[in-house]
Amino acid sequence: MQWFFKQSVMNYKQGKGYQVLVLEKEKVHWDKYTYARSIIPKQRVILWMIYWDRLPLKSIMARFMSIFNECLLCEDGVEENRDNLFFTCSRAQ
Repeated sequence: MQWFFKQSVMNYKQGKGYQVLVLEKEKVHWDKYTYARSIIPKQRVILWMIYWDRLPLKSIMARFMSIFNECLLCEDGVEENRDNLFFTCSRAQ
């Protein structure tokens, strides 16, 4: 409420009040790919889940259950997680 204390109430601008109440959000780099018009809604949800690491992979399920969580695609014995499945797995590349 900087404008209220340093300036008179008559100089109030709606945009300034909105900026004080709603903090500036950081710019994300993945939104133009996720929310492009050419992408169907189902794919948007999957991309959003990949970015926020919310896909139901073995690494996430292993937090709640006792399961074998090594990647079945690669023979390295690496834990199956988002980064391994989409970026570092030898079979996924």
